[in-house]
Amino acid sequence: NNIDIINMFQLITITLLIVSYTKITYAAPTECLNGPSWWCASNANAVECSVSDPTSICAPYCNNTEYPEVYDSDLCPKDTNCVNGPNYYCSSEENAEKCGIDNAESACAEYCNNDNYPDIYGSDLCPENPDCLEGPSFYCASQSNAAQCSLKNATEFCQEYCNNPQYPTVEGSDLCLLY
Repeated sequence: NNIDIINMFQLITITLLIVSYTKITYAAPTECLNGPSWWCASNANAVECSVSDPTSICAPYCNNTEYPEVYDSDLCPKDTNCVNGPNYYCSSEENAEKCGIDNAESACAEYCNNDNYPDIYGSDLCPENPDCLEGPSFYCASQSNAAQCSLKNATEFCQEYCNNPQYPTVEGSDLCLLY
């Protein structure tokens, strides 16, 4: 029947418009396609390109002659040992602070008890509660869990995991802000 065909056509058209609008509205800037040379040049660029944990991700590009635009970035640690990654900055709270790692306990949890990071064994940054090693799925699931894992600024930190299908335990958490 013609009316059903017209209604279906209208529905398809509206759906296509919504999908197109969503892609246009939420598209990252084309500069983000330049990779670390763009995202790591500044914290603002990292945020604009949705880089999670930019300090850790950008550390290997700091002091790297192939990425001169990153050298003086506000994301680059002033301690050159930071480029050694988690083996260095997760080995102590002092090193994490020198490297500008926020929420060091949470940032380092995934490296604790990992054979690829032997310098971290016994670090004061490794959580006492083994559930904290599950990462955001555990420590962002509630204020109580965040406190057990020494997560600082938990509400702010956990926002990227709220309403994220990869972290179903976080949905509805008392750490998720309502928008």
